[in-house]
Amino acid sequence: MSDQKKAGKLSLLGLIKEVFNWYPSSYPSEERKLLFKLDLSILIFACLCFFVKYLDQTNISNAYVSGLKEDFGLYGNELNYFNVCYYTSYVVFQIPGLLLMSRPKLARWLLPTLEVLWGICTFAQSRVTNVTQLYALRVLVGALEAPVFAGTHFILGMSPNEAQHCCVTDDSQGSWYTGPELFKRAGTWFICNPLGTMVSGYLQASAYTNLSGVGGMPGWRWLFIIDGIFTIPVALIGFIIFPGIPGSPRPFYLTEGDLALAQERTKRAKIRQPGKMSVDVFKRTFKRWHIWVFISCYACMIICSYPSSYMSLWLKAEGYSVTQINQLPTVTYAINIVASWLGTTLAAIYPEWIIYTIASVCCLFSTLCMIIWNIPTTLKFVAWYLLGAAGCLSPILYSTINIICRDDAEERALIMGAMMSFGYSFNIWVPLLAYPTAGPDGAPRWRKGWPVSFVFFFLLWAGFMASIVIWRRAPTPGLPLQLPATALRNNATTPNTQSTMPIPITIVTGFLGSGKTTILLNLIPQLPKTYKLALLKNEFGDVAIDSQLASTQSISGVRELLNGCICCNLVGQLSDALEQLRTEVTPDRIVIETSGSAFPATLAMEVNRLAREGGDFILDGVISVIDVENWEGYEDTSYTAKIQAKYTDLIVFNKWEDLPEKFDIALDRVGDLEIETPWVKSQKGRVDMDVLLGIDGALFKDAEAEKEHDHDHDHDHKHDHQSEVEVLSVVLKSAEAVDVGALEKFLAIAPREEVYRIKGTLRCSNGDLPVETSDDMQKREKIDTPGSQHYILNWAFGRWTCTPSTVVAESADPAVAARVTLILARYESTKWKKKLEAGGLIQTAEGADLTVERLV
Repeated sequence: MSDQKKAGKLSLLGLIKEVFNWYPSSYPSEERKLLFKLDLSILIFACLCFFVKYLDQTNISNAYVSGLKEDFGLYGNELNYFNVCYYTSYVVFQIPGLLLMSRPKLARWLLPTLEVLWGICTFAQSRVTNVTQLYALRVLVGALEAPVFAGTHFILGMSPNEAQHCCVTDDSQGSWYTGPELFKRAGTWFICNPLGTMVSGYLQASAYTNLSGVGGMPGWRWLFIIDGIFTIPVALIGFIIFPGIPGSPRPFYLTEGDLALAQERTKRAKIRQPGKMSVDVFKRTFKRWHIWVFISCYACMIICSYPSSYMSLWLKAEGYSVTQINQLPTVTYAINIVASWLGTTLAAIYPEWIIYTIASVCCLFSTLCMIIWNIPTTLKFVAWYLLGAAGCLSPILYSTINIICRDDAEERALIMGAMMSFGYSFNIWVPLLAYPTAGPDGAPRWRKGWPVSFVFFFLLWAGFMASIVIWRRAPTPGLPLQLPATALRNNATTPNTQSTMPIPITIVTGFLGSGKTTILLNLIPQLPKTYKLALLKNEFGDVAIDSQLASTQSISGVRELLNGCICCNLVGQLSDALEQLRTEVTPDRIVIETSGSAFPATLAMEVNRLAREGGDFILDGVISVIDVENWEGYEDTSYTAKIQAKYTDLIVFNKWEDLPEKFDIALDRVGDLEIETPWVKSQKGRVDMDVLLGIDGALFKDAEAEKEHDHDHDHDHKHDHQSEVEVLSVVLKSAEAVDVGALEKFLAIAPREEVYRIKGTLRCSNGDLPVETSDDMQKREKIDTPGSQHYILNWAFGRWTCTPSTVVAESADPAVAARVTLILARYESTKWKKKLEAGGLIQTAEGADLTVERLV
């Protein structure tokens, strides 16, 4: 999923470029070359192998309607029995085949060897003399093809590289493709499934027309010969170009540098390597919802999609010619190809649930038409063809599993193996009950089968949607969800002044505009009514904007440390500020919200020093908020942003809901910091109280850790993290209200790579205020005052809110129309000072006295 959910900002041309951008310019040239080599070898062979697999798997259906049925007198459920034979051995031999695939020395040669063997079996089917021989050969083909599907997943690295865990060695670990690269390649690979089935139809039609009687054989026998001719050369190509897994012997076209880069890419992507399969793995897997939902989804997919391959039976019953019977169903597979490729590609740009819903609606419509049955023939053709939309359901499901279960390789492996074995086992018996070939309920009417298909298409969609909803709402496993008894001190009966318990302190840090204040504002309503929360806020500039926002909420006390960084030139004031809150507010907890450029390490150590010396405070934990939407940008340029993410007890990923692909990128970048910090995703800026409070973080708990981080911090400050930002203070004095039109222009043109934050207080005309671009902040009622309104402006990375405030209204200087702080990127303050002083951006309708001062 490449820059997913930025799709709303993409033009049509931009969307097309994104779809076909397989080798991003942001990649180093060596990495782009490696990807190109992998595509020419792994992807091409994987696609060809998958193509001939389905060519040889589905040819039995084409042969059945092209003379096999009549030649052998098959007027019962023999077609179902052919499939039962195939899928029985397919299920049984999957795991043994994958176990062999996990061995580095065998991986290069296994798939090509199996392909040669099933090619021989395909040739042999052209010479059968009775149906028993055909049953036996279908068993062999199923056994030999069993490892191909999951085995190709294994090689591509889409996650069954963990799939058969128990005998995987360290040398075999890793994957060739990582992250967003997989989505586009997954779609390309998956289209070879319907492509093989589609080509089989054309080959059978051609063989029936041109080869019937040649050599004394009917056309259906020639189909198996032609398919075998396709299969053997692909196997020979595999012996030459297929590289196996990263630990396999190096093929001629990959250099030692290529292999080293492939391993480095695996480490960079933080692909968690599998451990040994143990009882604990089974216990934790079966205790989680993942395996139950995803196995159910896959079983539903197997059951509901079965009829889509048998349009030929309807055409035969309607009296169409053999050529038409083989060619007309190929339209379904053509649509399947488009859906498979386009659906998975769009799922890398748009929310995956949207694509899944569209495809599911198409399939539900088709099956509903088939249930009604007595409909115009044209509509029936449309219904058959729309079943091809199901092509994207499987690859999106697999990719979603990889994302949701990315942090537990063993669980993911167990789920994948169980899905394949359990799901395909339904193909052994369900068709005999729901989709019989003959009888009053038989093909193609399927009086029982079509309702079954409709129900299971719906259950598949519902299960997938449930997995997305549960995943997005669920906190990360392993977080401290149980609230310690000391986390919330209920003062309903005992005043805090009489308590000897130290006051817990939570430090909230995060880069500029990450949403720290929003997280805190959404925490307040969750607290008990008698709970006293105090806020110590560090802000740039000479006006406490976020503190005024907080004052509109149920915060017992607010103290500001302004015009500096709390971890540097203001650290000496921390003790006095905390003591003032302790004596004046007697809080149950103090939250310290740092400025966007503060290092958390120094602050945490200072709190620990105060705790040791006085015993009035105790550090509960450090929380770092990451803005998922903009992390990829400022993490590249800001050393401070990396330090904030590295030295913390809990990471909160914020603003991720519409950008799951950017969340993946942010998670990968955080993983590059080589930390094992627990993380959680906010929900529109909200995180459960039980997650944020009572962390009892391990950061800086012992003196040795403090010495280490103190040394790092001293070294880090040689870079002077405050030099990463520059701050302007803007004061507009006038009796008139702010010109909203000019202000909106200012907010709209401020580029996010130059301007990090714009915060301030405004006096606007009553009912006239800038149109908000973000719904992250909780909306508040307007103040009913004549003539003007007072607002708190909060702008970050192109989005802003304007919040009415009685606090500002009561304390505002009547001579000041606006007081704004701009936090800018390095070297940008001079340019923006000139822009503001030139006028037209922050002004009143009648003009006013504008003062722009550089603070940092």
